[in-house]
Amino acid sequence: MEVEVRAVWRQNIVEELTLMLELVGRYRFIAMDTEFPGFLRSTPRYASEEERYRDLKSNVDSMKVIQLGITLFDEQGNMPFPRCCCWQFNFSDFDPVKDAHSEASLELLKRSGIDFDKMRSQGVEANLCSIMLQQVLRSCHGIRWITFHGLYDVAYLLKLLTGAPLPDTLHGFLILARSLLGRCYCWIDISSGHHLSRSFQYYTMQ
Repeated sequence: MEVEVRAVWRQNIVEELTLMLELVGRYRFIAMDTEFPGFLRSTPRYASEEERYRDLKSNVDSMKVIQLGITLFDEQGNMPFPRCCCWQFNFSDFDPVKDAHSEASLELLKRSGIDFDKMRSQGVEANLCSIMLQQVLRSCHGIRWITFHGLYDVAYLLKLLTGAPLPDTLHGFLILARSLLGRCYCWIDISSGHHLSRSFQYYTMQ
């Protein structure tokens, strides 16, 4: 079954976040995903947790989020309406001419249908989205976040919500994630060697 994607732009962000505010009290599971302009630093396969975090922090601090995807559902997996609701927030902050990015990632995003000219002219400013999204999150306790190999997704979400660089240490990152997001279930392949993912999964679920 195809799911309706509600595109969020500057002209309809108030309307869409008002709808989300009405629903999130009953649909407290949030699956989230982000699009971002690639990686400037790659991490060796057998790097330590702290090394992985340093690379993650360097990448996220240096670049800007392009899109944020959010889907609401309840504990039975039901969505608010048939085929709905999944929101795609389109941000205006990223400038492909001036801002740091990976060329390969940018080309992939273009082939996937992202129109960077439209994003720049009609997208939402990240700081405005942050203020309004925080209002939604404060209105409801007990939200559960779902990500899929989503450490970078969570990192970009934290940067969006705080408007600040990520904490200097992995421990600080985990505390911040717990403080702002509460429980976050990070679905991972345990055999993949993503030790940082295991730490994140363990800490935020406590």
